[in-house]
Amino acid sequence: MKKKRIKSLKEKKKKKQIIEKITRIMKVSTRVNLDRMQDVLNMDKTLFNNKIFEWAEEFEFKIDGDYLIVNQDTVSKFLASLNDLSFIWENKDDEKNYL
Repeated sequence: MKKKRIKSLKEKKKKKQIIEKITRIMKVSTRVNLDRMQDVLNMDKTLFNNKIFEWAEEFEFKIDGDYLIVNQDTVSKFLASLNDLSFIWENKDDEKNYL
């Protein structure tokens, strides 16, 4: 029981750190390298490649080569949506179910 609680706390802390990093990057950038974004989000390449196009459509971002062009008008909504994507960090073994 104690080990589960420790693991849960570590996962929450890691998720918070990931969201803080991506928030800093997105708030100060007009474009973000896709490889860097994938690394910061700690996402599997296949999952990231599927999600990035969904996010681009939903949040009016543009993809230009290896860069995500950030829409500062919608970036706050994007960052808020990351809280709903806990499966990215908590269930890496099950991520194929979300593709």
